[in-house]
Amino acid sequence: MTERKYDNAYSAENLYGHAMALLRDHADPAAGDAIHLDIACGYGAIAEVVEAELGLRYVGVDIDEPAVEALRKRGFEAHGASLAEPGTVLAALRRIVAGRSVASITVLDGLEHFPDGTELLAALRALLAENSAVVVFSIPNVTHRDVGYKLALGSWEYTSTGLLDNTHVRLFGELELERVLRAAGLHRVGRNDFLLSRSDQHYPIGHPVLQPGTTINQFFNELRDQAEPNGRVNQFVWACVPGPARESSSASAPAAPTADPFLSVVVRTQGRRPAEIEETLLCLAGQTNTDFEVVVIAHNVDVATQIQIEGAIEGLPDWLRAASKLVLVDHGNRATLLNTGLDEARGRYVVALDDDDLVFAHWVESFATLEKKYPGRVLRSVCGRQESDRVAVRQGAGTRAESAVSMIYAKEFSFIEHLSLNSSPFMSVALPRALSRDLGIRFDESLTTTEDWDYLLRAVSTVGVADSGRLTAIYRGWAAQESSITEHVREEWLLNQYAVDRKIDSQPILLPAGETRAIRRLVRERQTPPPPPPALEPVPERDVDAEINERLRERDALHHRLVSLLESRSWRASGAMRAVGVLTGRGRPIKASAVLLMTNDELRAVIESIESSRSWKWTKALRRG
Repeated sequence: MTERKYDNAYSAENLYGHAMALLRDHADPAAGDAIHLDIACGYGAIAEVVEAELGLRYVGVDIDEPAVEALRKRGFEAHGASLAEPGTVLAALRRIVAGRSVASITVLDGLEHFPDGTELLAALRALLAENSAVVVFSIPNVTHRDVGYKLALGSWEYTSTGLLDNTHVRLFGELELERVLRAAGLHRVGRNDFLLSRSDQHYPIGHPVLQPGTTINQFFNELRDQAEPNGRVNQFVWACVPGPARESSSASAPAAPTADPFLSVVVRTQGRRPAEIEETLLCLAGQTNTDFEVVVIAHNVDVATQIQIEGAIEGLPDWLRAASKLVLVDHGNRATLLNTGLDEARGRYVVALDDDDLVFAHWVESFATLEKKYPGRVLRSVCGRQESDRVAVRQGAGTRAESAVSMIYAKEFSFIEHLSLNSSPFMSVALPRALSRDLGIRFDESLTTTEDWDYLLRAVSTVGVADSGRLTAIYRGWAAQESSITEHVREEWLLNQYAVDRKIDSQPILLPAGETRAIRRLVRERQTPPPPPPALEPVPERDVDAEINERLRERDALHHRLVSLLESRSWRASGAMRAVGVLTGRGRPIKASAVLLMTNDELRAVIESIESSRSWKWTKALRRG
């Protein structure tokens, strides 16, 4: 690089090489005396490559006369023009083109120098349409994480070149760039963005938020990367073609207030429980607060089942039927349905309600009251559990309570306790839709179970939680019927839980206020020895910490041994053999929840039973070597 500003060298690895790759893919140099028009060309870094590789005549345009003169001395056609005078841009470009065919255009690091590039973009669209040509833009990304992280901490510094070049008068992120180009009738057909983990804004050296490996850097990276994928994009490099304009290119006015509801209720169903889904929808029809919509997500249903679900929706009161819709999904898993619900929802908050659960009349009202006091947080109420069964009622399907409502779920949310056990059934928590819309926090579709627990932990860590303390819903357990517990084998539940554990362990966690009290309490409980027994004889000294640590290490080793057995090729290969045993009454599956609550002795017994089982012995040959 020379001392002249913007006299940059060409490299296949820098933004110029990225732009050339798009030109090779999209430009059509077939026309006879076709030209390539390079607007805001500077010193023409791509001039030689365009003529050598594309066979096009290079024509540069720039307001900088020394740069234009330097290009002419290298033997290239170059023109001095500002292209900023209102009403003159298209005419100026046509004079330069002089009736020749235009095969392609580039505007590399140019658009950000125009206070209002509307007329330039309109002129480009006209030239492209007349010549069936393509334009390639490169635009600095003002949302690069180096810029954003420092801005979040109060630092914004212009430089002579780079992302915050002091001559830039227009700043772009992806959404703004897409809006401006769409408004001008330019539509992206290819992208080859130039990435830099360390941009020119990566200073001062040692700044904690920029330093890889620091907790604050890891935390910012996690938030930034899930919110939007352009954190490392230094420059957007896009190929565009002309098409219809989509909206005004002027800055968007503040959005007018909308009639979107407070709450979106996402009901997941497979259509197997027609009586239960009618009860669930009936609960919604009786709500004291009606500021909600219903999004029923039907998974892999046939036409007959679809008609049945549509009938249940059609039977709702007029006001609720108008606020309800059915969405069909024929792929994915439980998490896929929830992500679809997030995409379809319009409410400020979203709550998931399975098709066999019950909510009381003040369910929505309880959430709405909490939002007024704690806007933006996860909203949580209390849920009870009741064992239920399906019975025949007058030749029809019905349900019957098999137990009283048990209050087994925590009245107040504890993040620390939820790290090991989910005590919040999903219909008892309402999630801000902004978590998905603005931060990109989605349900993890690699999880086939525990997707709700995983999302809840990430949501509460990000925005906190507010408890109402009110009982608003009943989770129905189906001991004798098919449910998610029976559809997924115990190994699957256990492996998904370990996947959530690994995810949490791999990243910094922001704890809600007050959670450090719970940590201190747990530590003190471990550190405080039990009181001595009321005996006269001396009590032998015990190393309580050592004993507890030893039991924890042993428990961890037993858990890992059990997982290794359940994941082994031998155990998977003998699954059919065990299924026959379960069907004939010779064995019964172990639930993942039971495994998590087992003592060390019980875990050892399970491991011994596996290693002594006939299916384990018969697959011995698979474990040789």
